[in-house]
Amino acid sequence: MVSRLDWPDGDRGAQLVAIARRAEKAGFRDIWLMDHYRQIRGVGRPWEDLPEAYTALGFIAGATESVRLGALVTGITHRPPIVLGKMVATLDVLSGGRLLLGVGVGWLAEEFDAIGVPFDQRGRRTDDHIAAMRALFLEQVMDADDRDALHDRLREDLPRLAAMADRVLAVHGDKHPDVLPALARTFH
Repeated sequence: MVSRLDWPDGDRGAQLVAIARRAEKAGFRDIWLMDHYRQIRGVGRPWEDLPEAYTALGFIAGATESVRLGALVTGITHRPPIVLGKMVATLDVLSGGRLLLGVGVGWLAEEFDAIGVPFDQRGRRTDDHIAAMRALFLEQVMDADDRDALHDRLREDLPRLAAMADRVLAVHGDKHPDVLPALARTFH
């Protein structure tokens, strides 16, 4: 897992690609990047460079051939479900089916504050986002009254997610009571 880019000055993209290619050549099965908006405590300093995970994974995908790619772990409530679905589907299609998707509830209150998502509503929002993502992955139609109902017009624009359903790892989170319904399910 690449969790810091605290390397000597130089071309960060070239450095990241070199690491990915060496890992692939050495037989590593996966390359994982953190999906946070800024560096997290316990790993690095808040002001350190931290690339957006899916943009960086796309960059790595274009420079590698077989290594699987993942963000460890994607805060499912940090992006609208239609945006996250489009991002992961596109990366999966363009990488030849190499994306692994792990999603979680999120745990860093400061990160929720920074992106304007209420931390105390993450459990309910996780349930809503899982329902929307399930509809995308499994091509289910959601009730029109559902808060995050997806319109057919938008769904038709997405690359097919159903083929990726077997590579969705799990939903994880903490012991907050409103999170438990989401923790009991996976996408398939």
